[in-house]
Amino acid sequence: MKKEPFYLFIVDHDKKEFTEIGPMDDDTIWNDRVVKAQEQGRNINCSSFVTKNISKSIEEYKLQMNYKYTSHLII
Repeated sequence: MKKEPFYLFIVDHDKKEFTEIGPMDDDTIWNDRVVKAQEQGRNINCSSFVTKNISKSIEEYKLQMNYKYTSHLII
């Protein structure tokens, strides 16, 4: 069974910003990094999703959450 590539939004709720990583087919390393950052007290999380238009997904998230998009890695 072939998995469809997906993207990951990593979100920093304290700074109200997020970044996108992908497309990918395994987010294990990123989930591990998020957990480690949470254990250090950071208020971050990640969400995976499939999209055909990442630019549109970024714009929709910006509007929905009122967060700033950043191209630098949050973690």
